[in-house]
Amino acid sequence: MKPTLKIKTLEKRNRITKQEVKEKSKKIIDNLKSLEEFKSAKNILFYVSFNKEVDTQELIKELEG
Repeated sequence: MKPTLKIKTLEKRNRITKQEVKEKSKKIIDNLKSLEEFKSAKNILFYVSFNKEVDTQELIKELEG
């Protein structure tokens, strides 16, 4: 069952447009940045996104500087 769910999830993610990824990523990042835990964190680790995952690259660049 698990492989089927993973395949369905990946298929669904692959159908979204680049614009949708950008819009949804912005909402997710905005929500993350509003969390008190995020604001008070001393260290934050991210995976670098690729393909149609939530785009973390801009936030990584923002937090580096």
